Amino acid sequence: MNIIIKTPNFIGDTIMMMSALELVKMEYPNAKITIVCKEYSKDLFRSKNINKIIIYDEFSTVVCVYILIKCLDIASFLSIFFSILFFSILL
Repeated sequence: MNIIIKTPNFIGDTIMMMSALELVKMEYPNAKITIVCKEYSKDLFRSKNINKIIIYDEFSTVVCVYILIKCLDIASFLSIFFSILFFSILL
């Protein structure tokens, strides 16, 4: 199974979701996990046995979706969004 996780925009919220990430990894031990996060959050996942990290910054949602579709076979992924704002989930 492939899992893509979009992290919150703020580093404190990203730290708070780390325990949920560990639960996902326990539930799906053989899954390939892809993290979509901000540049300043990427180091949080360095030692977390993550298969791929995709960095996104402040550019349009259309560009983000295009990049994700280009990088990944999006149809074969379980998507998990840790976000407070609806606009952030539109990624």
